[in-house]
Amino acid sequence: MCEFANDPSAIEALLPCVGKQSFQYHIEQRRHQRAVELRIVAVRRQLREAGVRIIDRPHEYPWRSIEKPVGHFIDPAAEARPDGTPAPFSPETHAAACSFHAAFVNTYDCKPEYVCCNPAEAGHDSVHERAAAAVAASAVEGTDVDVAAAEADRLRHVEETRQRAEEDQRRRAEAEQAEAERRQALEVAARLRRSFLTTLVRRSGRAHLQAVLRLLLTENFQAWLTDAELEDTQQLAGLIDARLPDQATGVNEDDRWEDIVRNLRATLDTRRSPDGIAGALLAIVGHNREWALAQGHGWGDSSCRRYMDFLVAQGYEPTELERELLHGIEVID
Repeated sequence: MCEFANDPSAIEALLPCVGKQSFQYHIEQRRHQRAVELRIVAVRRQLREAGVRIIDRPHEYPWRSIEKPVGHFIDPAAEARPDGTPAPFSPETHAAACSFHAAFVNTYDCKPEYVCCNPAEAGHDSVHERAAAAVAASAVEGTDVDVAAAEADRLRHVEETRQRAEEDQRRRAEAEQAEAERRQALEVAARLRRSFLTTLVRRSGRAHLQAVLRLLLTENFQAWLTDAELEDTQQLAGLIDARLPDQATGVNEDDRWEDIVRNLRATLDTRRSPDGIAGALLAIVGHNREWALAQGHGWGDSSCRRYMDFLVAQGYEPTELERELLHGIEVID
């Protein structure tokens, strides 16, 4: 709490959480919020130094607000795009051409959003309306129709396009806000996990050692299964004293494989003591290294050499051929 002594709003929000399981989460959430606020201050400072007018995010931006993104309007000084459609303003060209140019900083990514604060008074043409007008014009081109009806049809296309654009903008804004909240929650949770991990790595004791070894055993076994074949499972079963099911009549290979994996997992789960778990880990690692060494290509592999160094340190006496290979082949990391 002392960390937020100079932030009354943070203290007020955190006090009801004291003593609750969620307290640490709310601490990390406040830390994240403070970091975001500092980034926003830095971006606003950069905008101010660049001479950009800074505003708060408008209400119901951008679908119902007067302020609109500068990219929604046609830049009359720019060349048309390759498909013939008019090019929109960029933040730079709009800043140079319009006195209503401004920006606000998005809270979800701390990036500036450039807007025109009064497009109507600025006389901007919407890229959406221009596109709708082109569609309506092409629909009546070359036909003998009433001018008033054609104009009404054009205005209907313009209004439909405007409404679709506003709805698209609303959906995008809501999706961006939801994604921003999700990212914030993920970042807060990540900070919380890292903080908890810091305490875990400093723990000691038999139960802690057993839990860590169990995690490593599960991960190593899952990685070992990725490339394992039937013969590999039989060899590992021999190392860890597992009993594998015989090939039963009418059982396909996939079902048999699942039975084998289930039996191996069950045998590994019976190893509860740190010594038993460590032995199972050694069996998995050793099986992988032994295969590579037996094939002859493992003697230059750094992981196999570390395995051989381990065996020697534990009292293994290399044969004459093994000593020759250990000294004669360069290790490749």
